[in-house]
Amino acid sequence: MNEHKQKMIYTAAMLFIFLIIANTMVEVNWFLQLVAVIFAGYYILYSVKALRAEEKEKQ
Repeated sequence: MNEHKQKMIYTAAMLFIFLIIANTMVEVNWFLQLVAVIFAGYYILYSVKALRAEEKEKQ
């Protein structure tokens, strides 16, 4: 599996797990949840851009 695809999957899975734990087991401030979503979104977007650039190099 491509390194960038793997990063996207792991980041999305960790965000999903964090949001489930934050909303069920522990009461986490909504601001921290928002920061986590923004950070994960940026990291996934960065991986998508790197993946597209890598595909362009191959062509």
